[in-house]
Amino acid sequence: MIKITIQGKNQEENQLAWENGKTVQGEMELQKNYYEISQVMEKYDFVRNGVEEAKLTQNINLMYIFHPEKDDIGRVRVAMIIWDNNSDQNEIEQTVKLAGLEYQRFLQIKTEAKTKNRKQTAKYILIGGGIGLLVGAVATDTALKAITYGVIGSIGGYAVKTFTK
Repeated sequence: MIKITIQGKNQEENQLAWENGKTVQGEMELQKNYYEISQVMEKYDFVRNGVEEAKLTQNINLMYIFHPEKDDIGRVRVAMIIWDNNSDQNEIEQTVKLAGLEYQRFLQIKTEAKTKNRKQTAKYILIGGGIGLLVGAVATDTALKAITYGVIGSIGGYAVKTFTK
């Protein structure tokens, strides 16, 4: 599943939307698509802050990406995209291109988000391990027990990162 919505270029095109390789038609369907995407963005606390970015989770992914065409008065049009991890890559590419977005830019933003996730995971593991090692050093009398607490802390740090997405 992939859904995209974007502001139209002028007043006649209030909102445009695409879903699973097809253009969404009809005012009710457009509004439904926009509402569904907005709800997911809100649920994952993914607020637009004026930059292109993605948030990758275990189940669903979210992205803000600039459309290459501005609106009639020169404003940047921001597309909101959600897709799940089981989505067919060909369908994703087809839908992104159908919306007039640059697929290579989509992939670049997605890769940047993956890199950010890896760095955050490593940070949580290091912090958890450090806290565990410190607690182990203070609470026990042997280095082996301290190291054990460090490993347990690392696992705990990873769990915190994994389950707070």
